Amino acid sequence: KIPDTILDRMKIIKCESYSSYDKKQIVRNYIANKIAKTYGLESILISDEALDLLVDEYSISLGVRDCEKDLDRIVVRKARENGGNFTHDILEIGVNDVRIALGSNRLRGLNDIPKGEKILPGQAQALAVSGNYGSCFAIQTMINEYQDEPVIVTGLPEGSCRESITDAMFLVSQYLKKKLPNLYIHMTDSGVKKDGPSAGLTLFCSIMSCMLNKPLPNVAFTGTIDVLYSTVGIIGGVEEKITAAERKGIEKVYIPFENYEELQEKGKIERFKPEIVPVRNLSEVLKELFDFEI
Repeated sequence: KIPDTILDRMKIIKCESYSSYDKKQIVRNYIANKIAKTYGLESILISDEALDLLVDEYSISLGVRDCEKDLDRIVVRKARENGGNFTHDILEIGVNDVRIALGSNRLRGLNDIPKGEKILPGQAQALAVSGNYGSCFAIQTMINEYQDEPVIVTGLPEGSCRESITDAMFLVSQYLKKKLPNLYIHMTDSGVKKDGPSAGLTLFCSIMSCMLNKPLPNVAFTGTIDVLYSTVGIIGGVEEKITAAERKGIEKVYIPFENYEELQEKGKIERFKPEIVPVRNLSEVLKELFDFEI
């Protein structure tokens, strides 16, 4: 860790990750042309569906080096199918070409949200950053009158994540104006430790969904929560998290207002498929998702 006094005298250059939109534009307008020249082709035409598949399910790292490696692999495979040569100067790549050349997708472990016919009350979709990738997992809250403890939590929560559980329970109790029953809270992707306060908003919505017996739509959340003012605070890795939601097919993502402003200043809001909703206060989420007026 660099001491603050020294850090203050340095110029910080932030290297941000690409959104899926950015990566697709780079692949189509730069990488495809570069590989075409390498193999003496006039051009490489990749269909929209094939490009979506490549970027969203295979080349999922934060940069574009994997995109270049994977596209090169696809081109080589196409050449081998024709005895090591290309039959035309223009090479067309479709969905089947991507699947045959690259095999199984690389999403395993990044989307640990149970698949069911519908989302049940008590389940909220959370977003996190695991290593260099954004990931999705579910927070599931259930009432269990047979347990002795007021709350049991599973799924490897640690540090400030456990504190966020306490904060979320306190706030739900305050809004409902009653003591909460014994709760059993489970976080999926149980092999990965959850540390950090950014799941606070998701925990609050999961517990509230359980208490009101009202299921949430296909949305995801990220943001810290403040117990005194009920505000939703800024978090890190927001672009990676939204990209993970995009891969999962989540329709709407609720993020802190400060993060939304930052994305807006950079002109990145329109580059993501999910609708991005800024949240200043928990009252906004309560009204929109639970029809709960304070």
